[in-house]
Amino acid sequence: MKILIIEDNTARMQYFSKWLENIDYDITYNVSDAIELIKNNNYDVIFWDYDLGVFIDNDNVIEVNSSMIINELEKNDLLNKLSNVRHIIHSNNQVSIEKLNNYLKNITNDIVVSKFDESTGTTWINNALKGKHERNISK
Repeated sequence: MKILIIEDNTARMQYFSKWLENIDYDITYNVSDAIELIKNNNYDVIFWDYDLGVFIDNDNVIEVNSSMIINELEKNDLLNKLSNVRHIIHSNNQVSIEKLNNYLKNITNDIVVSKFDESTGTTWINNALKGKHERNISK
């Protein structure tokens, strides 16, 4: 099993690293890196966080989010790299969940919500990987 984690929170990144220590995974917070990783790998599961921070460009604040990854993959005719993947939206922000679902639902039906829960650790990861989740929102 090969997993990609898209996450900007360093504490969450550490949790993922601890929980997935015996699994083949890549982790990134960077949109460009995520695009390259998806382009060059075949993932079975992608854990998505929607909000990936902000940066300032010429005094303009730019919000970075996962839709930028999907849009760039679409421009490069690479959406097929997402079609046979389980997508786990682990955001705790309901608005972000709905936004990301709207981007993914035209690509795949395997979209689940399993909000990040550090209190249950590997149980949360294992349940998400097995498809035990809060709800499937793509239908």
